[in-house]
Amino acid sequence: MENLLQTLIEEDYGYRSGGGVWGRSGEHDSLVLNEDKQLWFWNSKGIRGNAVDYLVLVRKMSSRSAKDYVNSRNGLILDVREKEDASPPYEKLVDLMWNGGKNKREYWYGRCLTDETIDRFRLGHFDGWNLIPMFEDGVFKNFQCRREVPAKRIKAWYTHVPPILFNSEILPFLKTVYMTEGTVDAILLNQLGLPAISASGTNIWIPEWFSKFSKIHTVYYVEDSDSAGRVASRRITKNLGASRVRIVSYEGHENDKFDTVDFFRAGNKKEDFLECVNSTSKFLFEMEESNGKQYKRKQGYSRS
Repeated sequence: MENLLQTLIEEDYGYRSGGGVWGRSGEHDSLVLNEDKQLWFWNSKGIRGNAVDYLVLVRKMSSRSAKDYVNSRNGLILDVREKEDASPPYEKLVDLMWNGGKNKREYWYGRCLTDETIDRFRLGHFDGWNLIPMFEDGVFKNFQCRREVPAKRIKAWYTHVPPILFNSEILPFLKTVYMTEGTVDAILLNQLGLPAISASGTNIWIPEWFSKFSKIHTVYYVEDSDSAGRVASRRITKNLGASRVRIVSYEGHENDKFDTVDFFRAGNKKEDFLECVNSTSKFLFEMEESNGKQYKRKQGYSRS
């Protein structure tokens, strides 16, 4: 087994070995480690113990989370569990998972993302899950966990953290922004130089997000081609205002769950996407009027 305590201390405060069995933190001389016994002592704080104690007393994790953290150590730390975990988000996991996923990027490549983009957004991997770090106002809040095997699944790492508006820190600097239903869709548009954001869940809107759009004149909401996408686009329009939300649709794919990643997987380029935006984007009242015309034609009516 690796020297887990030495690794934890090094991640937090740096570590230097003193020769023999003793080592100490690079930042705190009174934080020492007995490498043979795997016991630590922080003399100035009067705390000590094993790896679990370190996680509880120093990193402020819950006892259950700390035990899982240690028991599941296998090259990386932590296990993705379907459980409520009230421990605070731990930002150092972002680089840990990103580094751990440097040789496991097939999921991201399959979604047209480049290494440069993967590194820019610190996309990671752990135990079969592909991880997107979610920040809010520059503060790490959560991971979005995604996988295809054994079944397609998307969920949050910390289940007690509220939904997040992904990449919203760009909003104060823009007048126009793209908004997608999927987080990967937003990352892909950013890769192409098109500023994009996304809520961390389908059909989710938090009223407090409205203030983040104070400088935004136009929102292009790129809806997925299914009923959930159409519901989401109308919810966004209702909350941000019908005068500034234009809905972008993928014509010809109205009922097959076609999304932005699918559009680029099909071989389309940035200019094709912009042409789609220019040709299909409409305000909601225009879409409803158009749908009304189509309905009347089906019923055998014409409109003068």
